[in-house]
Amino acid sequence: MRRDILPLSRGGTKSANGTARLLPTRDGWLAISLARSSDFELVPALVSGEASDPWSEIAMWASRVETASAVDRAATLGLAAAGLGEQMHARPWSITPWPKTSRPRRQERPVVVNLGALWAAPLAAHVLHRSGATVVDVRTGRGEDVNDRWRDRLHDGHQTEHVDLTSPDGRNHLRELVTEADVVIEASRPRALRQLGVDAESIMPDKRPRVWLRLTGYPRPAERIAYGDDAAVAGGLVAHDANGPVFVGDAIADPLTGLRAALAALACLSEGGSWVVDLAMSGVAAHAAGIPDSGHNQCKLK
Repeated sequence: MRRDILPLSRGGTKSANGTARLLPTRDGWLAISLARSSDFELVPALVSGEASDPWSEIAMWASRVETASAVDRAATLGLAAAGLGEQMHARPWSITPWPKTSRPRRQERPVVVNLGALWAAPLAAHVLHRSGATVVDVRTGRGEDVNDRWRDRLHDGHQTEHVDLTSPDGRNHLRELVTEADVVIEASRPRALRQLGVDAESIMPDKRPRVWLRLTGYPRPAERIAYGDDAAVAGGLVAHDANGPVFVGDAIADPLTGLRAALAALACLSEGGSWVVDLAMSGVAAHAAGIPDSGHNQCKLK
């Protein structure tokens, strides 16, 4: 579906969409994504020098440092980066029952409020819509640098609510939307919604949501950002050619996580009760790669 819309091509150590690279370090391999135009502005700080040719400068810098040090520096700057296999034993998901007084189920279609803007969360919402749910996409203007045709395909058939998070009225409207949802999908760093008072701990105890899906790059409470390509590398989900590891698929951790999120929501709705579901893209990638001891056997509804 994406390749019909976006200019994708197999690139080996260059991601299919061109925004990430897989680079050798002193002791391993580093994946780093420059997915936003603002990311390129941070390259001089990352490499401690000029960046007239950003990717060449990053490659030279990476070759001189150890992987863990490179990841830490990138994370400090707010860049998405991962060491190959660093999360290979991370738990891919957890499904936690949330005790509260049960509210009656809707007689009509369940309402899904999607707060995520990129791929995994909208894909989960899209699958739930195709399964019969009413989906409301919340647009805040943040993290939405996405191809319009691709966005339109993912959000086809959804309702849209534009919310201004800089205003009290906008923040109140956001709270109203999530309190009346049956399913909430978020894909923010943990502190982002907590600061707005629109997180599972604040909303779930006495409001309607029966399923709260929390999609992150790394297992909570980590605040690191991630995109599908670097998260896959973190989980060890790569292919290999004669020269070493290469990217596999197109931002593969995103669709894997989105599909699993939708499946978890449907299972929880069918089970009844209230649930908080955490999915980490890097852990989902490790599970898909078949990494032993990735913790998936510990994640069950009961």
